This record gives sequence, structure tokens and C-alpha cells, in this order.
Amino acid sequence: MIAVGAYERDYFCKWSIDYEKKLLDYLYKLNDIGYKWALSNVLEHKGKSNDILKQWCDKYNVHYLNIDYKNCNYQTKDKSVNSSVEVLITNY
Repeated sequence: MIAVGAYERDYFCKWSIDYEKKLLDYLYKLNDIGYKWALSNVLEHKGKSNDILKQWCDKYNVHYLNIDYKNCNYQTKDKSVNSSVEVLITNY
């Protein structure tokens, strides 16, 4: 929602609030019928906050990822530790 992925730059697929809500609703339904899943996402990026995801993920296990992309040339120029809050959300 709050960061632009390669798929948006390269394929002109614009993620929207509607898509975000549909994805989260689908994962909720999968959880209800017993499927295990994992969602990699960003809660905060460059001062923006994904409030929809933050409220939704309270029901699940949130694993905060401590990853640095200093060697990746395609990443943002802001390499500071606090520029993004990346998470892996699981229902197991």
C-alpha cells in the first residue's frame, strides 16, 4: 500500500485500498477454514503508515524483520534503519 514495488513500476499494476482490503479479507477467510499462510508487508515506509494492515494484523503473529538492503542498488536512497518497518505476518 505505502511502498512502490517493481510490479507497479514495470507492469503498471496500481495497488489500491480496495485490493488491500480484498487480500486481507481473503486471508481472514483462509484462516477460518484452517489454512496456514504468511504475508510479507510493510507497516511504515518513508513516514507513511499502512493503518489498514496495522489494525488487521493484531489478530495474528507479527514478526518484525530486521533486514538491511545496503547492497541492493534498486532500493531507496534512504538506507537508514528507520526508513521502513517490514513484517512477516502469519496465522501459525
